[in-house]
Amino acid sequence: MKKYIIFLSLLLLPSLCFAGYSGSSPSWTSTADYTSLKGAYDSATEGDTINVSSDSATWTSGQTLTITKGIHIIGATTGCPDACVDETVITNGTVGGTYAALFVINPANPATTAVTEIEGLTLNLGDAGNGIWIQSTTDDYHSFRIHENHIYGGTSAGHYPVTAVGYTYGLLDHNLIEGSYMDLHISGNSQAGWDRYAESLDTDYSILWSALGMGGLDFLYIEDNVFSGTTHMIDDCGLGARWVFRYNSISLGSGALALWDIHGSTNNAGSIAVEIYENTETVPSTSYSAYSNYLRIMNFSGGTAMLYDNVVQAKPSGAGPLWDINIGASRQTDIACDYLRNGFQMKPRNSYFWGNTNSTSGAGRVYFYRSTSLGADPNSCLESGVHYWSDTNDNSKVEQTGYAFSKQTTAPATPVVGDVWWDTDDKLLYRCTAAGDWGTSVYTPLAYPHTLQGYTENQDENYYLTVTKIGAGDGTVTSSGGSGSIDCGDTCQSNFTNNDVVTLTATATGSDVFKGWSGEGCSGTGTCVVTMSAARNVVAEWQHSYVKSKAVFDDSGFKIVSQ
Repeated sequence: MKKYIIFLSLLLLPSLCFAGYSGSSPSWTSTADYTSLKGAYDSATEGDTINVSSDSATWTSGQTLTITKGIHIIGATTGCPDACVDETVITNGTVGGTYAALFVINPANPATTAVTEIEGLTLNLGDAGNGIWIQSTTDDYHSFRIHENHIYGGTSAGHYPVTAVGYTYGLLDHNLIEGSYMDLHISGNSQAGWDRYAESLDTDYSILWSALGMGGLDFLYIEDNVFSGTTHMIDDCGLGARWVFRYNSISLGSGALALWDIHGSTNNAGSIAVEIYENTETVPSTSYSAYSNYLRIMNFSGGTAMLYDNVVQAKPSGAGPLWDINIGASRQTDIACDYLRNGFQMKPRNSYFWGNTNSTSGAGRVYFYRSTSLGADPNSCLESGVHYWSDTNDNSKVEQTGYAFSKQTTAPATPVVGDVWWDTDDKLLYRCTAAGDWGTSVYTPLAYPHTLQGYTENQDENYYLTVTKIGAGDGTVTSSGGSGSIDCGDTCQSNFTNNDVVTLTATATGSDVFKGWSGEGCSGTGTCVVTMSAARNVVAEWQHSYVKSKAVFDDSGFKIVSQ
């Protein structure tokens, strides 16, 4: 009898080895083989960790790992982004399918899922498909972090290291992405994304930063990454995308045309809002011939942008003058000046450009170039001081005179309406709307680093509480109770222990009025109380105390009343 048992055990051993994974909740180990990793993922529960061994594997047709629950996949690759040691290597051997990606993160419950991490992997796209595809088209998704990975090999158009689609507002940090035709592809949720902001976006361009959430968490954050050998662009975006690109290092390769391409055409609905600041771009002199005598820092065709304090570190000898920011680039040629989408105009609006320099080009400033290929009337489509503000004059790198745009620690005296001041110490942007008065700041960037950089997988018994401020007015939200702290203001997201009871209190600024709460069962204007048994997202809305004027016209087009 014993020998039969031994014989049966020997028969079972190969199947156990083939499985390639082992463990139990909350910790699993797996090889890089697709079947093994999928087996570990299927066995894991929300919040578990899968440690992938030092190994290499090629995934083929149909082998895309779709992640719908909060999980941590941690490989053995180390040293990224500066000196990656490739230990866990997964190659895209034409996996095919809808996404043609190795990993698809598409959470079943975006608002409540635990944090998903992909860390320590080396992904070779093999010029056969995509790397990581992140998608959420039903709800805001803040709970993901892609970090300390090495991704390469997407040398042809359409093969993206990272793609983000919909309301994807997590973090990409400390990755090395190299040798790709296009490094990142960011797409919003088209008309549905714009519909969220329809009430706040007016044809008179009075777009308020509190409505757009500039400097807040409802953006995809891309920070502390290294992009090497980029041959076309860093970001290609549209369809209502929202993202922040900051503190990254870029080394360009042959054929680079534009670092950031921000669409604005009628078909793809443009980008809602972007922030790009304090990045460093290095241009190897050996790649100069591929640039056709220019490098475009940005093609900006529509939406709202903050582009500031970026530095081009080198310029090939003999390169032409157009190392520039091109506002109203070719993607907007099909839009007439008066084209409206969902009640607002699609051209660039309420955008700011300052402090972008070329360390080897004379005065040091990059050109600010206003395109003349816009719609029906190129001379009136875009107006400096109306639709955009820049620290240089149009089509030049000559600094604007007066206080039109000032960068200094203390406020310039006696501003006139339309002047803009960047407080270099406190990183606050002011725009004068009443003669002689700077008022309150209209923009400040999110505190660095992003809160998810401090996240570790042992925090899964905790949950994030996120407060989003909207509306024309302004105010602050503070929390009491629980292990975290909200002071929004600046800190609009915090981590709380499971089952903490948190009370949120809203306080209006000046004569503005708190309109009320929404989300997580909160309503009215009193306090909002939430129990942190899952990730929570609360919205606070403010309004001005006055009633907004609206012109009414008769059938002949004459104004008859304001109400």
